Parts: sequence; C-alpha cells; structure tokens
Amino acid sequence: MPSANKSETGARVRGAANQIQDELKEFARWFNDDVVPNVRTGSTKALRTASAKLAELADELERHSRVPRSS
Repeated sequence: MPSANKSETGARVRGAANQIQDELKEFARWFNDDVVPNVRTGSTKALRTASAKLAELADELERHSRVPRSS
C-alpha cells in the first residue's frame, strides 16, 4: 500500500507542477502582451512631458540670464 500512496502523491505533484507551468506560461503571455505595452506607452508619455517641462525651464533660465542685473 505505501507504494500506491507514493505513486498517487507523485502523480498529484506532477499534475500540480504541470498546472503551475501552464499558468506561468499564461501569465508571461498576458504580461508581455498587455502589461509591457501599457508601461511603455505610459513611460513614453511621461518622458515627453518631462522633456517639455525641462525645455520650458531651460528657456526660463536663459531669459533670466539675459537680463542685466542692476547694482
């Protein structure tokens, strides 16, 4: 009887391992197809916004450096 229990336990473990492997493949597909593109889009927008704000700041600094100081 003990070997039958080991056999049954082994089969259950293999079944669970296969299910986990299938779930991990599905997770990786979802992550690559849905999450990564959204993160890239958000990151691109954030970088463009930051770039525009930095350009505005640089323009402002240039304007202030052109004004002669009165003593």
